[in-house]
Amino acid sequence: MRLLIDAWFIRRSLMLPLIAQGVRIIGQIRRGTALYLPPEAAPKRRGPKCKYGPRIDAAMLEALPATVMELPLYGKVRTVRLRSVIAVARFLRGLPARAVWCERLQPDHIGSRARLILATETSLLC
Repeated sequence: MRLLIDAWFIRRSLMLPLIAQGVRIIGQIRRGTALYLPPEAAPKRRGPKCKYGPRIDAAMLEALPATVMELPLYGKVRTVRLRSVIAVARFLRGLPARAVWCERLQPDHIGSRARLILATETSLLC
């Protein structure tokens, strides 16, 4: 089952029990949410494994490949730019999720403010 929820309900206390029951969640999260790349495989050593890799910052976001597509939005066909990566969020306690930054492009190719969508189903493609 997939559950599309509002940004207000994207909370650890709601999401983790649903994920444990096998529910796949999609929703918008705050743009400032700390997201990290998954950790690289480290050689065997003592102690706990790393849960988080490097933090995804603005420079890393700009380096991600962008997909530009036209979608029907608000009754018109609009141009949208998408950037996607498998990320690890601290509020999900290290569970991998697909993070997608969406911006609507204006006719002069200037993007609107990016929205950040998080999906716990990592196999989704954009």
